[in-house]
Amino acid sequence: MRKWKSGGCYSVLAVNRCMNCIGKSGGICVMWKSDMVIDLLIFSQDHINMTITEVGGKVWRLTGFYGRPERSLRCHSWTLLKRLVGMAHLPWVCIGDFDEILSDSDKFGGADRNWRTMSDFRETLEDCELENMGFIGPRFTWSNKKAGNALIMERLDRSFCHKGWKVLFPHSFVRHLDF
Repeated sequence: MRKWKSGGCYSVLAVNRCMNCIGKSGGICVMWKSDMVIDLLIFSQDHINMTITEVGGKVWRLTGFYGRPERSLRCHSWTLLKRLVGMAHLPWVCIGDFDEILSDSDKFGGADRNWRTMSDFRETLEDCELENMGFIGPRFTWSNKKAGNALIMERLDRSFCHKGWKVLFPHSFVRHLDF
């Protein structure tokens, strides 16, 4: 476990250099304010799990998540989430690129997504008692950046939380920026 008492930036890659990016993807970076104490609990190429202690005594858990891009390995992402849910009994927020959509409305263009992969994702969220935090801004968070009929856009980046986290931060919201 590592603790940081002053603001900064932490990257999984900075701790273990053998965990290099895969092509142009992979890696998680977390930045925080100087008045927070960060306790790193566990990390891998696909996640970083930590507790946050704020001035005033609020303690909660944050997981930065990177879902497996290969559909055949996505079950490993869902298994990881199910393991993480029980790691610490604190208000929990889990944010990141889950590399899966929840419904057809989260996709524009391209071939239809397999209903089973979407269902597995929804079931995992239910099992973990994670609630979608919604968003403000553009619906889609990923694009293949092609023109015309070849354009595909999807909502792959999401934020989920336990009810206890929403009680702790009732005015929190997620803003999608233009990409």
